[in-house]
Amino acid sequence: MYTAHGDRAFIRECGCTYLGPSYDSRTHKGPSPYCAKPVVDGYSYCAEHVEGMYQKGTALRKRKKDIKRAAAIWDLESEFNAAVEELINEGFDI
Repeated sequence: MYTAHGDRAFIRECGCTYLGPSYDSRTHKGPSPYCAKPVVDGYSYCAEHVEGMYQKGTALRKRKKDIKRAAAIWDLESEFNAAVEELINEGFDI
């Protein structure tokens, strides 16, 4: 989201900055194919694309939960493997 007054005026003048899923800057020739519809106030996208670009629950903060969960599972797995190794060393057949 943009904050400077000059940025807001420029984006409002240019319109929606959505490029679409098929746009690839490595292969595209010529000017970028922006949507260019009027923007929703406070965003750089039109009403059609603002919902897709700012989906609720997709923030990077959510990813910290996934990282913590994965770390907990890996810790549990390594503790289990250590216990199995200890049992094998004591002579149990697993």
